[in-house]
Amino acid sequence: GSKSLFSESSILATVYENALDMKGLYPGWSKDIQFVRSGDFFQSGHEKVVPCGNQFEILSRKVFLGVASACPLDIHGAKKAHMPESADRASGVSLIVSDLDAITFHEACLPTPLR
Repeated sequence: GSKSLFSESSILATVYENALDMKGLYPGWSKDIQFVRSGDFFQSGHEKVVPCGNQFEILSRKVFLGVASACPLDIHGAKKAHMPESADRASGVSLIVSDLDAITFHEACLPTPLR
């Protein structure tokens, strides 16, 4: 099998990186939550992996991550050239998938928009 980049002290998490981003209950998918990883139980901080990454699940050695459609950045951290004008922008979500390393993500192709 392939060698994992994770050790026993590795953690994947979704976090608010500063107190100003915590605005209470958010009606949908928050663009202020970040998907991060730590290799040492957060002793030396963390690495932001995907901006606006909200909820994730690990299944069958894959990481599935919901990313807020209202995020001004793409999954690589670059500013989006065009933001969608649809009503789904505020409440919508994109599903991206990675191998268990949680480093390289690709957008999943789904038949209907997610909310």
